[in-house]
Amino acid sequence: MMGPDSDLAPVFVEVTKHAEAFQRKAADLASGDKVRVALVQGSLAPARDVAQVLLSDPDHSLVFNGEKTLSNDDSEFLFVELTSDFEDDQAEASAVTTALSEFKPHIVVVTAGTEFSSKVLPVLEDNWDEEDQVRPFYVTGPLLAFDGNLTTNSSVRQRLAGVNFTADPDQTLFKMFQANFQAAYPEIEFLSTENFYDAAYYLLYAIAASGNPAQLSGDSIAEGMLRIVSKSGSPASVGPNSISDVLSTLAVANSRIALRGTMGPADFNLGTGARIAQGSVYCVAPNGFNYDTLRLNASGDLDGEFPCFDFDGL
Repeated sequence: MMGPDSDLAPVFVEVTKHAEAFQRKAADLASGDKVRVALVQGSLAPARDVAQVLLSDPDHSLVFNGEKTLSNDDSEFLFVELTSDFEDDQAEASAVTTALSEFKPHIVVVTAGTEFSSKVLPVLEDNWDEEDQVRPFYVTGPLLAFDGNLTTNSSVRQRLAGVNFTADPDQTLFKMFQANFQAAYPEIEFLSTENFYDAAYYLLYAIAASGNPAQLSGDSIAEGMLRIVSKSGSPASVGPNSISDVLSTLAVANSRIALRGTMGPADFNLGTGARIAQGSVYCVAPNGFNYDTLRLNASGDLDGEFPCFDFDGL
């Protein structure tokens, strides 16, 4: 339900451009001076997917020093990979830490997860020589968007902007989900798991739309899914209050709905089946994370208010 991580690449690109401006000012670099950028790829598929786009995609690779990623030479760009904690939480990270320490990047773009924030970031920061160079700016991804390791260092918080999947600007359905959950389970902490919540409704309604009676096969449920994500269909929403109305609509042969979830409208690539994802920018304040602070506008620039520090005027 989240869409492919590679769809977040345009936001990574724009954040990195602002990070370059931020670091040029911090380091008092002349216009002809080069910044050094490191890309730390995680080993999980989502981390690899977006990192490979940022590395070499002709339309959405990173841009710094006025050039795309691979047009910068080895003295200006470093690529390293970290083994995910989910694959091996005992995996060694010292080689990556050493490579970053020796490279001395101005910007570190990170698609990895806790393996970076717990094993690499603290060592890199503890051993950094500020007299030699300003500390790095970190551009982090979805795998670190809820990571408490990022909240513990006040200096890092002032040099970090992250990219995550954007929430629906209309929070009506999300707030309904939150209120219903907290009423039913007051002893359990509510987490922003709207992608799981929406998935249950999509599956149930796709089954209902698969035939009358329902045809429980992969092909028929896939056909039912097409009936509930129709842009020209009747508007419908997830949630317990809408179930009977949605089922009544789907009981009519050839009827279609446009289902809206807590994550927003049903916007899918019907060729691949993947959700078309949108990205936004988060930052870390003393009291926790601020999400959806900046979004891409129609021109591909970042718009919004960035509350954590002065991020290149944003």
